[in-house]
Amino acid sequence: MNKKILGIFLIGAILLASSVATAQSVGWTTYENEKYNFSIKYPDEWGKNEVSGDMYAVVSFSGPKGKNIAASVQVVEVESPKNLKEKIVAKNFSIGGITQKQIIIVKNGRMYVMTFVANHEAFKEANDTYFKEMIKSFKIE
Repeated sequence: MNKKILGIFLIGAILLASSVATAQSVGWTTYENEKYNFSIKYPDEWGKNEVSGDMYAVVSFSGPKGKNIAASVQVVEVESPKNLKEKIVAKNFSIGGITQKQIIIVKNGRMYVMTFVANHEAFKEANDTYFKEMIKSFKIE
């Protein structure tokens, strides 16, 4: 029984080391938005598109061609609540072969919505390689 537990632990450690090595091999660029005081890292080879208005901003990042991976940050001015003590994390959900994760943070009268999307088959790898690092890097000043 102890050998099974040790074997499971070793397999988990190898998988974790593999995903960390993959994430570290990706080159990262930092996107900064001065108007809404946030920053997020995204992979160098990804495309970026920005749209903004008087009370909102959206920045979208598109992954490598043919992989159908994307991420975005939307910021909207809100009246209430001004702040939430905890971020809201929507569990991964799938619609029509696409899996999505959302994280919502409300701070200083602004709602920040991070959305991460990939084909269902590619989501786990995209999450381990890109999305986790992007989430970890997200900062509101």
